[in-house]
Parts: sequence; C-alpha cells; structure tokens
Amino acid sequence: MDFGNSTNNALDSGFGFANADLGVFNQYLQQSKYVEATMLYDNVEFYLQDNWKVTNRLTLDYGMRFTHQTPQYDEFDQESNFFPTGSGANAYNPANAEVLYVAGCSNGAATCSGNIREAKNPLTGAIITAAGAANSQVLIGTPVPGVGNPLDGIVQAGHGIANTNYLQPGLVVGPRFGAAYDVTGKSTWVIRGGFGLFYERPDGNTVFSTPGNAPIATDQNCTRRRYSRLARG
Repeated sequence: MDFGNSTNNALDSGFGFANADLGVFNQYLQQSKYVEATMLYDNVEFYLQDNWKVTNRLTLDYGMRFTHQTPQYDEFDQESNFFPTGSGANAYNPANAEVLYVAGCSNGAATCSGNIREAKNPLTGAIITAAGAANSQVLIGTPVPGVGNPLDGIVQAGHGIANTNYLQPGLVVGPRFGAAYDVTGKSTWVIRGGFGLFYERPDGNTVFSTPGNAPIATDQNCTRRRYSRLARG
C-alpha cells in the first residue's frame, strides 16, 4: 500500500503519514487469493569408483556417478509456465497479446509534461481522462481493458504440460577423473589434479515462488483511491 505524496492524486494531503491516517493511497496491491504450495522433489544417485597405482609415483582415480533428479514442483499443480514460441494452444500468440496504454498529450502535441501528459489508447488514439484526477498518467503501461488475453502463452502445470511444470533428464552420468604424481618419489612434492561432471536442478528460489502465478491467482491493483478507516480496521 503506497501512501506517498503524489500531485496526480486529487486527494493527496501533501504528507504521507497524513495520507495513511486519512485513508488516501496511490496504490493498493494484493494477491487475489492466498496460495500455499507443497514442494516435492527426489534424488536417487549411485556411483562406481576405483583407483589404480600405475607406478610408485603415479596414482589414478576414476569413476562414474549416476544421478536421477526430479524437478522441484508443487503437488497441487499450482504452478504455471510461459511458452514464448512453439505451436499449438500452449504457445504465445502475438495476435492475442494484451495492449498497454501509452503516453499521450491531451493538447495533441508530440511531447508534453505535467497534467497535459495523459494515458492514450494506442489502438484508437483516444486520450483517457480520469474524473476527479488531474491526469491519467497512472494508467500508462497498464493493459487496455477487454483487449487481448492476459494468459496468452501461460499454461498451468498438469493442464497440457507436465504436472512438474518443467522437465529434467531421467538419468544423467557424471564421469570423474583424478591423478596424483609424486615428483621426487619421496612424497615431499606431489602434484594432484582432477575433474568431474556434476548436475543440479534449478535453484529453489526460482521455483518456490511460482505457485500462485496466473492463472491460479493474480495481483489485484487499485490506484488513487480513498478508503474507509473502519474498513481498514
């Protein structure tokens, strides 16, 4: 909830704390519903390893690790994914995209500022006015109502795509190799080295916040309003 000063807000008191007490805000943002996920994932791994003392100075270590990792996913299928390209109903279609209000000038000028700068519908060229407000700049960059599909390209997990929301290989192999060489033969100077191939799923922070995305829930955004102190309680 934003109570900050704004000359675009006709009810602005000029002092943020006073706005909060009076119930005057510039923006109120809230999720359409509370969503709590139960994230699941499994790891099954095993490895084979051996070493070979080639000479009194050279020792080799080698092996192979086999890894099965499932994606981190919500067991209630509350995740969703976006498909920017492809074919079929799941893919993003520019023809169905939403259209955003752009900046325009109420006096017809090419550039302007202050209260002359308003939101404009790029499809019709119409300048948007807001009753009781000095201008409609707050609408710039927001979707034009009734135009396009807000879920264009977005598909819920388990509804045409995997219920895990994304896929990982069922089984991967990670070779390992290492060597140690005793330069002097007296273990006073030993050169060691090695390499291996390792696998990991995406970082959890990129996944744990996805339940509750559209279409499961949406952000409800209200701008420049005055609300009742009783309702606020």
